[in-house]
Amino acid sequence: VSPQEMQAVAKSVRRHVDKLNRRGVGEAGQAYRAAVEAGDYQAAGAIAHNRMSKRLSSVDFRTLSGDRVLINRGRVYPPPGTQALRGHKYRMPDIQYGAPGSATYRAWDFKGAEAGWPYPDPTGQFADVLDWTGVRPEPLFYNWR
Repeated sequence: VSPQEMQAVAKSVRRHVDKLNRRGVGEAGQAYRAAVEAGDYQAAGAIAHNRMSKRLSSVDFRTLSGDRVLINRGRVYPPPGTQALRGHKYRMPDIQYGAPGSATYRAWDFKGAEAGWPYPDPTGQFADVLDWTGVRPEPLFYNWR
């Protein structure tokens, strides 16, 4: 798949999971709705991420050069000789296309929209990946309600 096709698939999966969660479909959907109603966005986000990752991981996506697209795997490290500025030894964007440092590298990360955190980068993950690879991950926002 091309980077544009991978992004389109990820957005489609995000929209599908949004619908399941909004409707409270299945045990996970009910737990998601309960977490949102209780204001527990960390738990709701974990449920949403899990549902999206399971769907994306069920297919063996390959880049145009044949490399595997990494779904919730593949760590991004600081370049040799540099130190992590924000206290993390590595980062794991939700979706990585290509190898860090390659011309085709792209990264996407699912984020809950407007949860009261500094968005879209509450933990500095996007800044770290940008510093370490030269590529800023693209946020894929999902809705809480």
